[in-house]
Amino acid sequence: MSAVLAVIFCAPVAAAKPECRQINVKLSEFVITPFVSANDPFGRAVLASQGSLNAVGTAVFTSPPVPGVTPGTLVTTTSHVFVESPADQLTTTGTAVFTFIPGSPNVYDVVTMTVTGGTGKYAGATGTLVATGVGFNFLPAPSAANKTYYEFILSGELCLVN
Repeated sequence: MSAVLAVIFCAPVAAAKPECRQINVKLSEFVITPFVSANDPFGRAVLASQGSLNAVGTAVFTSPPVPGVTPGTLVTTTSHVFVESPADQLTTTGTAVFTFIPGSPNVYDVVTMTVTGGTGKYAGATGTLVATGVGFNFLPAPSAANKTYYEFILSGELCLVN
């Protein structure tokens, strides 16, 4: 009997296999005024996503924009939180690449996000999401005063642990 109990208690526990799904959503981000986000010196936006991930949330630039490898681009790092409900929140870190549109105050914007987990059903989540779109009224500088906003298509793979 004790040998059977030893086998039961020492048997490895099978890790939960993640369930992966494709994400395809419309993502909008709106730059907010600096006094609302005083602890975010590089900027913050509020966001809304509609589609296979319906959420509101926030996006923060976590580093100052620097010239990219390709001439005419700027690169910065980001942090996003997608709030689907008070219990279910998805978090990501990422890199944004802005490409200036000649003769326009707008930029093309590609944000590659690494899913870092979250809370509730997103605890332990993994995956890569890519937001491709345009930042409007980006110049002379992204700000609420300039009415800067971004429109994206967000797609990629999101894997949840059951």
